[in-house]
Amino acid sequence: MDEVRKKLLSVAIGAICGIAAVLLIAALFSFIIVKSESVNYSLLIPFGIVAACIGTFGGGFISARISGSAGMLIGTVNGVLMFVLLLGAGAVIGEMPEAVSLLRLVLMVLSGAIGGVVGVNGKRKRRRRI
Repeated sequence: MDEVRKKLLSVAIGAICGIAAVLLIAALFSFIIVKSESVNYSLLIPFGIVAACIGTFGGGFISARISGSAGMLIGTVNGVLMFVLLLGAGAVIGEMPEAVSLLRLVLMVLSGAIGGVVGVNGKRKRRRRI
């Protein structure tokens, strides 16, 4: 049971870090859109999807690093959890799920799984003993 608890905790920590990354990236995109001379509102949905995918990749990476194994599974679960959290946040502000939500789900799950694989297979820094 201890191993399952460790994996669930790693997914929760990764999802929190991933949501924070999504918020930072969305704020950066918002700043870019506001500072641009002409606002093209057709770019809002793609920017949101890109921000969600980058954050999910980071969340999957962090989850897999903490867990140390089963990177694809951990990253996939992280992607689904982050999608549910973002969908819930949208529902709180009154946004209804659209057809683009299915695309967002698929891309977030894939980017979380890729982040998990990269997180598990990446080289870890070795501390030098003195």
